[in-house]
Amino acid sequence: MMSAADKDEQRLDALLAAYGADLARWPEEEAGVLAMRPDLHAKAAQERALDEMLDAFNVEEPDAALHARILAAYAAQTEMRPARQSAGFWRGLAGALWPEGPSWVPMGTCAAALLLGLYIGTSGALTAMSSDPQTESALLSLAMADSVFEENWNE
Repeated sequence: MMSAADKDEQRLDALLAAYGADLARWPEEEAGVLAMRPDLHAKAAQERALDEMLDAFNVEEPDAALHARILAAYAAQTEMRPARQSAGFWRGLAGALWPEGPSWVPMGTCAAALLLGLYIGTSGALTAMSSDPQTESALLSLAMADSVFEENWNE
């Protein structure tokens, strides 16, 4: 387990990495802590060098042609995608679960699983296999995802 001093050290390291050496960027309640900790001055110097390097980097503004190409690519992509306006709750859910395909795929899968479960439950297929009480308790235990058989349940 970490001590409070180790947690404090990690927190200050994280603040130094996140905000850099410029105390104006730090939260007000934390800014005074760096000045009181001389052991962090070496780390602050490293962060100051990184801050200077990042401040010296200039990013040019993109030209109008790039802006137009991005908007054209977006418009082409939205034209290819079928519109799902006011599709209702279930179609919206299916579209969220399966955005690239038709919405009947996840709906059909859920319906098939439901029908299969209802068939198995009502057909008596499991009860035909459970002619003796030991098998019945084992099947019940399996159905309940329990690794302990019924004999141990009452203990």
